[in-house]
Amino acid sequence: MGAVSPQTTSYAHIRLDQDGAAYIRGTTIKVAELVMAQKTHDWRPEDLQVQYPYLRMSQIYAALAYYWDRQDTLESKQTADANALPLPDIDPTFAEQIDGFIEQYRPALEALAR
Repeated sequence: MGAVSPQTTSYAHIRLDQDGAAYIRGTTIKVAELVMAQKTHDWRPEDLQVQYPYLRMSQIYAALAYYWDRQDTLESKQTADANALPLPDIDPTFAEQIDGFIEQYRPALEALAR
């Protein structure tokens, strides 16, 4: 199979890889990563630039615009990707072990909280 060229978008600062994942051009930062950081920390674009000082504001705004223009599609893809991941086998006694650990150290934890 021949090499697949990255796709172009109408966003000058956004590039798509061969799988259609959006990246900020000239970086290895995915648009989804930047948006997740913004949502998780409730950051404004200016806050994102403080956290990612190598990004220009035009790159940040382009990434946010790209995401919001395609929010439903991108979030559906993230959900589908997450649902495709295999779930690990979990030891059913693990929760019991954690509960026992919490009870054992509860007095010390409560003392620290005071």
